Amino acid sequence: MKDLRSRIVGATLALALGAALGALSPPMGPYAARAQNLTHPFRVNFTAQPDGDGARIIGDVYNADAKAVDDVRLRIFELDLSGYAMASYVEPLLGMVPPSGRTHFDVRVPRADAASYRVIVESWKTVENPAK
Repeated sequence: MKDLRSRIVGATLALALGAALGALSPPMGPYAARAQNLTHPFRVNFTAQPDGDGARIIGDVYNADAKAVDDVRLRIFELDLSGYAMASYVEPLLGMVPPSGRTHFDVRVPRADAASYRVIVESWKTVENPAK
């Protein structure tokens, strides 16, 4: 009986924790999503569309910082219906993202069976004195 009670309490705590974490995460819609990490100045807007046996992810990276960034790497997550990552890919962003500006991207991922996608800026280098 004591073992059953501890299982029930453990399951209840796990459900409560899952609900709390789910409330904090951004919503993910099929084939379109927005990702923003509060620790850096980037916002990513994109859409996804089928492309042969893969998918094409097209969007923009917005830089809210006062400094330009370069060598930007995007991480693209393929999510299933429950929001779990099935796979992820790292793609370079071609070009510099200007201060308080944006840069367009268009990348292809090999699988097209994801329910939705998430794109984040995984890494970047701040450009102290961009060439004019």
